Amino acid sequence: MTNHRTIYERVLELLAGIVLFSGTAAVVWWQNSRLTVLYDLSGVLEPATRIAQGDLPYLDFPFPYAPLTFVTQALVIRLTGAIYWHHIAYCCLLAGSATVLTWRLLVYLFNERVPAPRLTAFLLSVPLMILGIYCVFPHPFYDPDAAFVILLAIFLLLRFESKGFPTVQTVLLGAFLVVPLFIKQNIGLGFLGSIGLALLFMIAM
Repeated sequence: MTNHRTIYERVLELLAGIVLFSGTAAVVWWQNSRLTVLYDLSGVLEPATRIAQGDLPYLDFPFPYAPLTFVTQALVIRLTGAIYWHHIAYCCLLAGSATVLTWRLLVYLFNERVPAPRLTAFLLSVPLMILGIYCVFPHPFYDPDAAFVILLAIFLLLRFESKGFPTVQTVLLGAFLVVPLFIKQNIGLGFLGSIGLALLFMIAM
């Protein structure tokens, strides 16, 4: 009986993840089908195209931003060609993944703390299918990218904490925590500052 119940719960969790991912991705795709903010879109894809062609930001052209979003979009161009829908697909994948990550974080945080933690986490995650990281502004941009990486970093922190912070993984995670800073400076600095305060609080305790 326990084994059958475990399989049933896993199937439900898989279906919940599929619903959250596909719903979020569908909204991002729909948003791209009805609007295009050319100024902001060109602000990302024009430098990304130059990087894809071999130019170096900061050296070959003025560039006041953190580089990773632009380098990521340049990689998309290099791998798949200068085709716009590939960038839309990137936004759909990232937005869907961010919604699923948020849901899994809530499941972890609610576990044994609230009644029906999985259902509660799912219901609280449903609005993200409309309000997720790329659902409002659906073009490649550094703010949603930074939000996704921060969600991933928090998810990894919680996973490694539950395993007692294995040495090698913890070192890699420590290096990963600075990645948001190279996507968006203000969000990255805020995240690193909050991590630093949390560490000081843990030491003081």
